[in-house]
Amino acid sequence: MLLVADDSAPLREILTAFLEGEGFSVRAARNGGEVVHMLESGVRPELLLLDQRMPVLDGEGVVRYVRARPQYDGLPIVLLTGAPPSERDRGAIQAVLIKPFDLNRLVDTLRAVAACADAPAAGAGRGASATGARRRNVRRGGGRAAAPV
Repeated sequence: MLLVADDSAPLREILTAFLEGEGFSVRAARNGGEVVHMLESGVRPELLLLDQRMPVLDGEGVVRYVRARPQYDGLPIVLLTGAPPSERDRGAIQAVLIKPFDLNRLVDTLRAVAACADAPAAGAGRGASATGARRRNVRRGGGRAAAPV
């Protein structure tokens, strides 16, 4: 399941409808505070798609919250932003898309990030990684994937 967080209701609805049409299972939140509440309530997304600027808690705040908790180790995060993220948070996310963005590029990026999450870690031996195993259903099979930005 892909968890999308954006404070713009029209964009959130467009993203949800488009991504579901592309085969993603999607849940949506209005801000970072809702994301944290959902996570604390037991929602276990396989990938986060976060707007950088949101009320209550921004995308970078969610990134810091997630990265500080071992139960979310390896959870991939894609950030939607009008400006590049801080250097401090850049290493904690897998991809950044600058607004305005192309919806097809978004899908390619999400599939590429999900595919990387599915790959076993170097030296992990045979089989899928523990974090990758729970992410298999976040993407629909096939399709061209662009490298994360």
